[in-house]
Amino acid sequence: MKRRSCVVGLILAIGIAGSLVWAGTAFRLTCKNQKCGFSVTVDFGGEIVFEKMTGYCAKCGKFVYLRWTREGKEDLARQLEGGKSAKRKPTPVGRIWDATTGRTSDLYACPTCTNAFLPILSEKELRFCPKCGQETLTMDIGVHYD
Repeated sequence: MKRRSCVVGLILAIGIAGSLVWAGTAFRLTCKNQKCGFSVTVDFGGEIVFEKMTGYCAKCGKFVYLRWTREGKEDLARQLEGGKSAKRKPTPVGRIWDATTGRTSDLYACPTCTNAFLPILSEKELRFCPKCGQETLTMDIGVHYD
């Protein structure tokens, strides 16, 4: 009997822990520079069926997103998208090497204007305000989503 209750407890714990896993998070970014006034909500991370890339398009002056179907989730994506075929991972339009980090990164086409943008790999990379260019960006966690 004791063993059975331990197994049931373990199954419940795994189920609860699994339900607390989030695929993405929305952050509220605000510039501390009063004259700038920049404030926006930015998403990082994908969803259960889709992956999402976040970037900032300098030409459009806004954060942009590319979304595609996770590998192995094509059938589910087709159902969720009303029968449309699954979206493939975007193809880079170029590559750059950043001398300050030593990192070589792919560039992707903005979905609005097709200008190239550099993906932002993590919210931790956001330090500088895209509007005024100063290191005055603050971040608050908004919501987690799946």
